Amino acid sequence: MHVTAVTPRWYFPNLHKKRIFVPELGEHVLVKINSRALKTIAKNGAYSTLLKAGLIDPIPAKKKAAAPAK
Repeated sequence: MHVTAVTPRWYFPNLHKKRIFVPELGEHVLVKINSRALKTIAKNGAYSTLLKAGLIDPIPAKKKAAAPAK
């Protein structure tokens, strides 16, 4: 006879530490991501995906050239 009980079960995401090269920044970024995020990065690109997730800062806009003095 099998006696059933309510046993708590834990679910963990499939996390990996990865060094991802971001060409727009010209550097590697170390992130802890799951396998689904790896597929998203492969599809949409590293910069846009990591920026949307809030893991990297946007590229600063180039400073505007100062107007010549009169």
